[in-house]
Amino acid sequence: VNAFSVCGEFHPLTVTDRLTADPPAFGVALAHVWPSPHEPVELAHAAAKALGITEGPTYTQVRIGPDGPRLIELAARLGGGHDAELCAEALGVDLNGLALSAALGETIAPPRPRSRANCIRRGKTAVSIASTRRSPAVRPAPRMAC
Repeated sequence: VNAFSVCGEFHPLTVTDRLTADPPAFGVALAHVWPSPHEPVELAHAAAKALGITEGPTYTQVRIGPDGPRLIELAARLGGGHDAELCAEALGVDLNGLALSAALGETIAPPRPRSRANCIRRGKTAVSIASTRRSPAVRPAPRMAC
């Protein structure tokens, strides 16, 4: 779950499934598939809230198991593996620009995602397939003034 918080409001953006290499390459991502059919947004939001993260990017890894989603990692940073580029392609949100603006102390408007296409990212190549299907994480962000 790649998200960005502004004025204490958590904005989930891309929720992807990570396709990984077979062992022994434990956890090495080969591709990210968006949108994910899973719904780990509440868990990602709860983890950010528990850590007191109210501003800036968060990158949350969740593992889906027989007992539901389990938190693996939450970091107050952008995700690796071209996650920001995927967010720009899929939703039109510039995560790199948002993170840079936050680091420079600039005023930031909440991200305004717009569903553009279903995407699969493999390395540096994005393959986009036009779709009218919306990701569950794509919601209009409320206007905020802090």
